[in-house]
Amino acid sequence: MPGAGSNRRALPLRAAAERGGGREEIHGARTVAEAEEIRVGAAADFDALDRAAPRLNARAPGAFLCALGTTIAVAGSRDAFARVDRDYIAATARLARQAGATHGALVSSVSANPRSMNFYLRTKGEAEERVRAVGFTRLDIARPGMLLGMRERPRLAEQISAPLLRALSPLMQGPLSKYRAIDAGLVAAALVARLGEAQPGVFIAHHRDLV
Repeated sequence: MPGAGSNRRALPLRAAAERGGGREEIHGARTVAEAEEIRVGAAADFDALDRAAPRLNARAPGAFLCALGTTIAVAGSRDAFARVDRDYIAATARLARQAGATHGALVSSVSANPRSMNFYLRTKGEAEERVRAVGFTRLDIARPGMLLGMRERPRLAEQISAPLLRALSPLMQGPLSKYRAIDAGLVAAALVARLGEAQPGVFIAHHRDLV
């Protein structure tokens, strides 16, 4: 999606990460510029997404961008975490595809792998697999390291580690560069910019691709 003036439509999905619940806002926009300006949307129940289908179908989105995520601590259990970070993501992607979106964009995690022994990374990898299976003509997946920036619910571990990671980032060279911490705003901007790309396929973006 080139941006303002485009006749395609974008369907951005705000992250429910820090709210830890099953309700969040799903927005439909006619252009990327409009999507960036939207601040208030209709609440959607992630356990009953079919109810949102008529509204999304009316928007006829050309693209889907998802930054949904939570933590086990906020969700309350591993099962609840997986429901948000895997199941809700896959369900909204299917909904967007059914509404006409051909371009998908997803914020995942560095080292995401559906066969990982690490539960978090395995869940992120499974989410990627399910979104791939939806059938977008083009899918951009961002795999950032720790995301830096303001959160509605500050995480103590991140507050402690963020300054250290910022200091160490310049020392992470070569294969280690993908583990660098990165501002969440840079990841969002990179994915929005990729909505203008037309080449089909699945594209993975690590730190160096996002800055």
